[in-house]
Amino acid sequence: MRGCAEVEVGAIRGVGHGFTSSIGAGQEQAVAQGSLAGRVTQRLWGPLEVGLGLGKGRAKTIPDLVFELFPVLKQMLRRRGGDLSGGQQQQLAIGRALVLQPSLLILDEPTEGIQPNIVHEIGDIILRLNRDAGVTVLLVEQKLPFARRIASEFRILEKGRCVADGPIEALTDTVVRNHLSV
Repeated sequence: MRGCAEVEVGAIRGVGHGFTSSIGAGQEQAVAQGSLAGRVTQRLWGPLEVGLGLGKGRAKTIPDLVFELFPVLKQMLRRRGGDLSGGQQQQLAIGRALVLQPSLLILDEPTEGIQPNIVHEIGDIILRLNRDAGVTVLLVEQKLPFARRIASEFRILEKGRCVADGPIEALTDTVVRNHLSV
């Protein structure tokens, strides 16, 4: 999000604060603003507790929604995060973010290296979070079928500039060939 082009117009805004000047800020500031950082090699209980109680009105316990969406995490609380499969680690990462009860969830290629049945499950969870919990999801994804199934809108960036955008239905094969083909 930073480094390709200087900000000319606009800003990235969260609830009550902007991010334009803090993009690339330290880990502590990112956690305070609702992002997560950390290692998955600890036991699951610790990584899931990251962010508990941060800020006013934040949960003091892991929200039930995390275990509703990812029941496998509850079954594996005593296991080490590094012992999980790729799909389970991705579920853990999303679950950790949900502990903070975000209004915006940024997912960078959540399907990378994940087996197809888990990819579909993660897609269903993203749709549910948006529909039922009102969470806005910013999805960065290379797998077009997944993006087309999940997204309502798209943006294609080249060197930090938006070169195409619109409703997901406008992401035609021609747009893909013009901007995404190698």
